[in-house]
Formats: sequence, structure tokens, C-alpha cells
Amino acid sequence: MADGAEESGRGVMSLRLRLIVGPAAVMIAAIALALLLLVHQARLRIVAERTSSIALAEELVAQALANISGRDSSVLAELARRMPAPRHVRLVVLSEEAPSAPAAAPVDDGLAPGWFVHLIRPAAWEERRDIVVDGVHRGQVLITSDPDDEIAEIWQEFRVLAALPLGLTALFVTLVVWSVNRALRPLTQLRAGLGRLAAGDFAASLPPLGSAELEPLGGIFNRLAESLRRLTADNRLLITKLLSVRESERSELAHELHDELGPCLFGIRAQAACVARASSLDEAARQAGAIQSLADDLQRLNQRILARLRPAALADLGLGEAARRLVEDWRERCPAIEWSFLCGDLAAEPTGPAALAAYRIIQEALTNAARHSGARRVDVELASGPAASLGVDWSDAPTAWLVQVAVRDDGMGLPAEAGTGFGLLGMAERARALGGTVRIDGGAGMAVEALIPFDGKEAAV
Repeated sequence: MADGAEESGRGVMSLRLRLIVGPAAVMIAAIALALLLLVHQARLRIVAERTSSIALAEELVAQALANISGRDSSVLAELARRMPAPRHVRLVVLSEEAPSAPAAAPVDDGLAPGWFVHLIRPAAWEERRDIVVDGVHRGQVLITSDPDDEIAEIWQEFRVLAALPLGLTALFVTLVVWSVNRALRPLTQLRAGLGRLAAGDFAASLPPLGSAELEPLGGIFNRLAESLRRLTADNRLLITKLLSVRESERSELAHELHDELGPCLFGIRAQAACVARASSLDEAARQAGAIQSLADDLQRLNQRILARLRPAALADLGLGEAARRLVEDWRERCPAIEWSFLCGDLAAEPTGPAALAAYRIIQEALTNAARHSGARRVDVELASGPAASLGVDWSDAPTAWLVQVAVRDDGMGLPAEAGTGFGLLGMAERARALGGTVRIDGGAGMAVEALIPFDGKEAAV
């Protein structure tokens, strides 16, 4: 489910990113609009300055032409000397011999970047005024617009005006990120709590979330966790009682079979043997032999049922030998499966509830492997000893004594749609009731691994 959620969420922008990008985009758009308005105003300002400068230049040129006189070529030099130099306008005196204006001095590119100049520079403008002195045409005065110095001034102002909103934008985005992270912190806590619930940690609880909108969710979560905690405790108690009742019924049924059915079968066998010996008829002897054979089969079946209901070998021979006999019994019943049993060094022979729990776990796992897995091979491993010697990290207690059980097969594993049956729950609860753990992996084949603590010193006595 988690993988599917991750796959479906890959193409969706996170809530945190949306809450940050939205206001930031609005702020940036507003600043961009303001800067565009500044550029537009700057362009209008340049046009207005150019118009007023040209008007002034035309008036100054007219005054200069009115005050000039002379018949030789020096009149143009005198006019050029007297020609004023108004801002934003370039005045050039052209003679009849040189009617073209010389190239203007290159503009300092460092005053304003090219893109800015291109953005606000108006179209070029020029005008020519004839120079007529004493009725003689001497040349022309070329009047051209030259807004470079105005553009440089506007660029300096633009940088100052743009720096302030950009700085405010950076501060605004920083505050938005901080606010969003702070506002979403309760959701992070809620997500972590749900993760703990999904992992089976029903002791999870949420602190006050500090938000009027999310506080009810925190209360619902804590009530849900408490309900799951109570239900889990009730289920575990119920399963423990069911297992206890099951063991009691097995014990009573074993006593019935042993004390009632066993003697009856023995009597049938004895009577059939007597009939076979006493009868002189071949047919009667044959029928008596058949009765005796059926009684033998029933006796073996009774012993097998007794072994499953009340593992006498567990008390008489110990866990290792009882587990080996379980494997041998399944080897006889399912010869198509390759059965393997490996019993490591039992540093201390487990007894009592720990031995019974380990035996029942092995028994249930072997039954599942034989009946449901379709396996070709089943491996059983059994060991006991201190946790450190088994290579187990056991709750910071390396000296704790443990029974280690592992049953693995190469079958179909646990289907994804399969639930947790009573057998699997029973294995887990048997171990949990004694402070142990069971790990079930149904991915590739089936693997059941159990660790059950026991009093090793008492078992070794």
C-alpha cells in the first residue's frame, strides 16, 4: 500500500511546495508588474525630456543664427563655438563641403546594460536647420536626440528601486517557508503517528498539535490508537485463552485415546490372535488375521494422533529429539518433499512452556509447508543458548537464553491476498506470551523464524 501511495504521489506537487510557490509566485508577479510600470514610466520620461530638450535646442539654435554674421567660411567656426550644448540633444554644424555629421563618440556600455537601453530608448530623432548668413546658404545645423545620459540616470534609479522589492521578496519567501514549515509540523507528527500505527505500535500518541483546525484530528488519532490498543490486548488475551483451551482439549483427548481407545484396540488384537490360534478353519484364521492387521493400523494411527495431541517425546526425550521425530513423521507421510533437520548445539535443553511453544511452532510450520506451500524442500533448524552465542541482538541482554527456531520452504510463499490465519496468529501469540518474537516472511517461499526466551540455568540443572 505504501509503495502504491508513493507511485500515485510522484506526479503531484507536495502541499508544502504549493503553499510556498503560490504566495511567492504572486509576490514575484506583482514585483514584475511594478518593474514593468517603472520601465514604462522611464520611457515616457525620456520622451518628455527629449521633447523639452529639442524645443530648447531649437530656440538656442535660432538665437545663435540670429546673432551670427560674416561672409567667409569662418562664420561656421564661429557658429560652432557659440553653439550651446543642451542635455539630451546633440548639435552639429555641417558645411556645404561636409554635409554628413561625424560619428558620435561611443557610449560607455557600463552606464546601463544593453537590454535596458534597448528596452527604454525611444526611436531616433533628428532635424536639420539651414544656416543662411547675409542671404548666403553656408550649411546646416543638425539637431539629434541623445538620451544616453538620461538612460544612465534612470538605470541608477531603477537599480535602487528594483533592489528594494527584490530584497523584500527574498525576505517574504523566507518568512513563507518558515511559516509553512511551522504550520505543517503537526501534519508531520500526524504522519509519523500513522506510520507507527501501521507498523503495529498502538502505544503511539500525539502531543497537542497547536492548531485549532488540526487539534480535533489529534484527538481522534489518540482515541483511535487507544481503541486499537484495547482491541489488540483483548485479541491477544482471547488468542492466549483459545490456545490454552486448545492445549487442554488436546490433553483431555489424548488421555481419552490413551486410556480408552488404546486398551480396546489392544483387546481386539489379542482376541483376534486367540481366534486365529484356536480356529482350525483357514478362512476364520484369515479373517482373524485381517482383524488383527486393522487393529494394528488403528493402533499406529492412535499413536500418531497421540503424538500430535500430547507430544510425549517432548517430555521423555527433549525438544531436539521431539522435533526430529516430527520431521521424520512428515518425511514418511510426504516422501516427495525433501526434508532437512539441523539441530545445533543445545547449550541447555529447553523445558516447560518454552519447549512446548517451540515444538508447536515447528509443528504448525511443518503442517503448513506440507499441505499448502507446494514446496519441494523444507529445512528445519533448531538451536538454543545465550543470545550473543546465537548472533542475536536481544533487547540489550546478550546473556539472555533463547530457543531459536527456523522453518523454511521453497514453496509459493504467502499469497498477497491471504489474511493472517489462526495458525500464524497462534505461533506469534505463543512466542509473545513468553516474551519472544516470531518473524514470518512469505515473499520467496515461506520462512518462520522464532526466538523464545527461557531460563537456561534452570534447564541445565
